[in-house]
Amino acid sequence: KANVANPARANSQFDPYFTAFVTQIGAALEIPKEELMLHYDSSYSAARAAMLQAWRFYSQRRWWLVSDFCQPTRALVIDEAVARGMISLPGYNDPAKRRAYLNALWIGPARGAIDELKEANAAGKRIDIGVSNESMEAAAMSGEPWSDIYAQRLIEINRRKADGIYTVPKNQVPETTAGVDDDERL
Repeated sequence: KANVANPARANSQFDPYFTAFVTQIGAALEIPKEELMLHYDSSYSAARAAMLQAWRFYSQRRWWLVSDFCQPTRALVIDEAVARGMISLPGYNDPAKRRAYLNALWIGPARGAIDELKEANAAGKRIDIGVSNESMEAAAMSGEPWSDIYAQRLIEINRRKADGIYTVPKNQVPETTAGVDDDERL
């Protein structure tokens, strides 16, 4: 006669087994177990290191997705549209011009931060010492293009100034919003 295990009995060894199992999966994927389990129980530095390690994995996969799928698909769609005469791109047959037409910047979601103030200060420092720029830092922190953020900030600051509820810090933004349509942004 077959014996059936009693499901009412809790197994005290499940947690260590599961943790070891997730650790092995994480090692194979190059993702820390803290990230897989979404359980950060160590110090700030260890949690940040785990997040950065996971972000390296995500960045590699995102690069692969963009270079092997998104960009080739975009090129095929534009090639088809040009071939069918749906859009006109002068000089598209010239490889250099075609490459310029097909050039794209694929910006994915931003990396998370454990302490946003430290991340923002570090971004400012990277810009100040010349190893980064505002466009790169804006994309890394928010996933949005710097030009969109800047244009929206101009609208917001000028509207607050017009309403008398905001004082613009010196050297932050120019006085006008030339070329920016308020209805587009808000």
